[in-house]
Amino acid sequence: MQHRRIDHSEDLVDTVTMDYYYMGEEDGAKPYLVAQDRRTGMMMSTSLREKGVADLTATKLLAKFLDVLGYREVVLKSDGERALIALKRAAAQQSKGLVRAIHEESPKGDSKANGEAEQAVREIKWRVRAITMMLEKKLNIKLPEGHPLLTWVPRYAAEQSNRFKIGHDGRTPEERRTGKRWLKPMPLFGERIMVKPVGQGRKGDLSKMKSGRFLGCHNRFGSVLAITTFCPRRRSGFNLKMA
Repeated sequence: MQHRRIDHSEDLVDTVTMDYYYMGEEDGAKPYLVAQDRRTGMMMSTSLREKGVADLTATKLLAKFLDVLGYREVVLKSDGERALIALKRAAAQQSKGLVRAIHEESPKGDSKANGEAEQAVREIKWRVRAITMMLEKKLNIKLPEGHPLLTWVPRYAAEQSNRFKIGHDGRTPEERRTGKRWLKPMPLFGERIMVKPVGQGRKGDLSKMKSGRFLGCHNRFGSVLAITTFCPRRRSGFNLKMA
């Protein structure tokens, strides 16, 4: 059957589509997850250690994304891959605000039936590539696969789309969700900034400021996320702080 564009404006229940993707074609490439809300266009993405519920961070992040959207009931649409079905079910159970989750899978062998997720994958992948190329050029170094700084790039790419991508209605996904535009300045990903860790010193006390690398802003609180210990040639030894 032809996959024609469908008008979902009169859907009774909001839908979140999701899918796994890879940045490389070689065997053993790291998997990634992307999810997108159909009504607002809000996206989330993250790198994974492995598919399924074994990656507790991915389950938690997807559950938090559902909480941020604020739906009491939602359709969670994916393909029929067992690992992804298990992940979305676990995330729905962990979500604090979600009362009812309706699980929907595309027909087996028909990948185009989940076309919204595929479109989200394409957008996130080009954003991830652009941000990574900019970061490596800025640092003048090739960051190795699995580097801790690179694990934050997909999340920042989704934030970038949510806060600054203007749709046909003249609004961003963040504006459709909250009714407000994002006004806080956003440094470049990985840019060196000065931050004050939460709970250290009084407001305005600049003596507690530390040098860090910008990772993005918290979805709910707007707090700045930064890595305060950075060595571009090392894979570990990072200290994540919120300011």
